[in-house]
Amino acid sequence: MADQNQKEKAEVAILNPLNRTVFYSIEFPGYVNPGSVQKCVQRLGGLQNISDTFRRGLKIDLPLKENDPFAHPAAGQTVATQNLVLRIVKRRRRKQQVERDGSEDHMRDRGSSHSGTSTKQIEGVFTAEVVGISQKTMRFRNPIDFQYRPDMNDPVVQLRQAMMRLD
Repeated sequence: MADQNQKEKAEVAILNPLNRTVFYSIEFPGYVNPGSVQKCVQRLGGLQNISDTFRRGLKIDLPLKENDPFAHPAAGQTVATQNLVLRIVKRRRRKQQVERDGSEDHMRDRGSSHSGTSTKQIEGVFTAEVVGISQKTMRFRNPIDFQYRPDMNDPVVQLRQAMMRLD
């Protein structure tokens, strides 16, 4: 009897509809800074190659060393996922100028200052918002094997390089 009363009094969760924007994500096996995004895209073959890979569900190669025919690329595969894409915003800490009233107790609480004002820091505030769903993810989960770089003065290496240059 008591369980039924609790179930009847239970609050219904508020429904928040998800945004229907579709995203694709890449789990890049390396450090990515805002300035290096273009280089990462070029390493994967450009935007056209990435979009073709997502559209067709193909595998993609990520060369670890540029212009080195002896380096083995890391293989990535496209998998279906249903991940939420979040936009996380952090409000930066701001320094506020606080006027002092001249009392020593007030100055002792907030720190001393020569100009009659002090600075007070406000803690950062984080907000999260769901902006869409990632339906496909490109993953590089296969282990990258040990790579040996041959001597560039070896005749076989020189022959291969000449064949690559079409000499």
